[in-house]
Amino acid sequence: MFAVRLAALAALVGWMGLAAAAAQAQVYRIVGPDGSVTFSDRPERQAGPAQMVPLPGNAAAATASLPADVRNPATRYPVTLYTGKACAPCDQARSFLSSRGVPFTEKTVTTEADLRALRNLSGGPNLPFATLGGELYYTTDDGIHGVELWKSDGTEDGTVMVADINPEGSAFGTFTFFFSFAEFENALWFAADDGQQGPELWRSDGTEEGTAMVADINPGDEGSFPAFLTVAGQRLLFQACAPDSGCEVWQADAAGTRLSADIAPGPDSSNPGPFTVSGGRVFFSAATPSIGTELWVLAPCAGDCDDSGAVGIDELVSAVRISLNELPTSRCTAVDANADGRVGIDELVRAVNAALRGCA
Repeated sequence: MFAVRLAALAALVGWMGLAAAAAQAQVYRIVGPDGSVTFSDRPERQAGPAQMVPLPGNAAAATASLPADVRNPATRYPVTLYTGKACAPCDQARSFLSSRGVPFTEKTVTTEADLRALRNLSGGPNLPFATLGGELYYTTDDGIHGVELWKSDGTEDGTVMVADINPEGSAFGTFTFFFSFAEFENALWFAADDGQQGPELWRSDGTEEGTAMVADINPGDEGSFPAFLTVAGQRLLFQACAPDSGCEVWQADAAGTRLSADIAPGPDSSNPGPFTVSGGRVFFSAATPSIGTELWVLAPCAGDCDDSGAVGIDELVSAVRISLNELPTSRCTAVDANADGRVGIDELVRAVNAALRGCA
């Protein structure tokens, strides 16, 4: 499962001796009389007629037994714990995950190859270490292909180059120093230079075949330099540069890639970003010749509660109920255009127009 999130567990404890694999902890699922579910590494009986079901000490089997609302994120972002022999913090980390009911897979560092893989993954030899998500994506230079996109599952065999995006040099360089990777539509989105189009918007599903340029925003070899990639609902926002619009706010969604806001009209640039999503709105700094650099907000389409790019009947019904104080504005912040916590007639009219004419 695609993921790019990474977390470290416990404090730095120095390099630990490497030896045989440690046994994985037993996890128990406890169902209370009220239907509540808890997890523990201790099989003690609880007061009352609770049902205690032992779970295997591996993430796949444990995850399958979880409730659906817990199983889904646990499946999407599996936890892998890296441990070593005679490592007290490793024991504490193992016990902590078990006591919190977090399914995990344990990998014990036992060989020099394991240690090299750990260094590639975490940047050092310290244990314990944990990853959240199946694989880590990063850029590096192997001395042969230049700086390219790589991925690792924490093992030497599972550390590979995803694709040689720029066969003649590096796909990533100084132009990406403030650029971010973003997980969007179950893929990794980023800026890369294939040596022909310049830095443009790319995406990858983790395979060579599934790594491709999304859009050639600025045709030619100069590139559009996509930056500040930020997921906002069902769209990906970023800054990109083109001759006709300068460097402005662009977005990618199910409908394609397009200019979202030309704040400094024409070829002038407002240089927007970085972007921060809050309350259904996107905040960012941008500059214009008349007012200089100020805080801007990109409001959602009026009445588009789920940020799908369209306003449906159910969303209009929600807007009306909010205006009648039957629902809180938090149910559809997109209809509250002035963010005053209320929905007036003019805001309802905007939502109806968006439903009839579409979101601009």
